[in-house]
Amino acid sequence: MQRQSVCLMADGLGVYMEGQSMKISSYGGKRKITCLLVLALASQLAVSCSAKDSESITQAAEQAKAVAETEPMSEESPVIEVTESDREKEGTDESRVAEEMEIEFARGDQDKSVTRDVRFVNHAPDEMDTIWASSDESVITSEGKVTRQKEDKTVTITADVGYNGKKYRKTFTLTVKRIIDIDVNSLEDYSLEQLDEMNSGNKYYGGVEMNEFGYVDDITGFYSDVKVDSWETALATLCNVKSLLGIRDVFEELQPDGVAEWTEPSSRDYSFQQYYKGVEVWGCGVSVSHNMDGDSRADSVSSGYFPVPEDMDVQPQITVEEAEKRAEQAGYGKCFPYDEEDGEKDYDDRKLYIVNDEGKCRLVWYITTTRDPDDIFATYEVVVDAKTGEVVYGELFTSRDPGTYH
Repeated sequence: MQRQSVCLMADGLGVYMEGQSMKISSYGGKRKITCLLVLALASQLAVSCSAKDSESITQAAEQAKAVAETEPMSEESPVIEVTESDREKEGTDESRVAEEMEIEFARGDQDKSVTRDVRFVNHAPDEMDTIWASSDESVITSEGKVTRQKEDKTVTITADVGYNGKKYRKTFTLTVKRIIDIDVNSLEDYSLEQLDEMNSGNKYYGGVEMNEFGYVDDITGFYSDVKVDSWETALATLCNVKSLLGIRDVFEELQPDGVAEWTEPSSRDYSFQQYYKGVEVWGCGVSVSHNMDGDSRADSVSSGYFPVPEDMDVQPQITVEEAEKRAEQAGYGKCFPYDEEDGEKDYDDRKLYIVNDEGKCRLVWYITTTRDPDDIFATYEVVVDAKTGEVVYGELFTSRDPGTYH
């Protein structure tokens, strides 16, 4: 087999193959170069190297050669293609690779609908050397940077993995959604009468349910002509019913929280979390659903939106540390970090929220405390008024919805 000549160059920050940036997820520095050299040798490539910084590449080449000799990869060992279905082949290398190589999306995004940067993840960097590459760097770079275009673009992402002396490849297909071209300010804000008229020929129209505040809780039927194909377009549909829902500014008060798909019937749900001046409103939000087998119109809304007064002050009068002291004084123990490395504390959840306290808004600190840091079952959720310091709620941690503390 005739070898193809490949030039690798390291600048201390990245590795380049024939001038093209290659994402090496496992290691930095010399180890990053080594992993690329191992894969190059495994692919029967002739390699020449150079370095821009003072760090010599010689050691990396020697390490690569040693690895290649220890774990030989011959021409008779081709690239092994791995798919998601290989996860089910328990106990095999294919299963491990399928499990450890993933792409993480921003909330509200998925492989068929990408709008923001993605993250390429190798969950086993000490065992697997990985090169991530993109079929179209102008849309998604090998670092996961997303640049949207005027039309939808499909991009193939490959993870080339060196593991147990063999070379594997896992392929992902992502669709980056076009830049949204909807003028949301021009969308009509419909009335209940207009919704009834819009659904006059819809046999599945279930009408509208109202909540105790006089706003819509649920719409089962059409309420917008915007075609839904991403969280952005799903959110845009709510502009057609914002007054009925009690929402002042849809794009300012709601942020994507997740997306779920269902097979029977074929539908997709986009969920949105409510915020007010950047503070999360606990347990409140809106969900939009549409049937993927139809014309992509949204066909239902479920609202848990809570109308926060426009003049609400969201500046706490006590710090989160003071809230912890109040919780300790109330007998709920101390607040401990879940993990602590290099002297830095990493708290699982210490956060400022707005809560619906029996119809009234309250600014609170939510913290977790414990009387025994060695007993995970001794963990308490504590809610402290961020204005007065009053401990308004405290209970052993459970799996119930914390938004219903009152």
